[in-house]
Amino acid sequence: MLAFAMGDEYRPVLARVKRLLAAPQAALDAKTQHIHDLRNRQVPFFRCSDPRAVQTYYYLWALYFLYFTHTGQGHEQYPTRRRP
Repeated sequence: MLAFAMGDEYRPVLARVKRLLAAPQAALDAKTQHIHDLRNRQVPFFRCSDPRAVQTYYYLWALYFLYFTHTGQGHEQYPTRRRP
């Protein structure tokens, strides 16, 4: 198996990778649930008669979420936007 992880310190990152590789399906399910939660709770529902406008709306939200970072500290339930 191949895994990719990022972090500032080697040991915590290695521990995360080993945990993930011990139960890859559980990790995938958790990630899927997290993304569904973000999509269902953070993105305002939008519909109109033009399906391309709807696709563009959700595509732009997806791009917006790409620039999020998750600190995992304190009371943050959802990630916050990176600052330049």
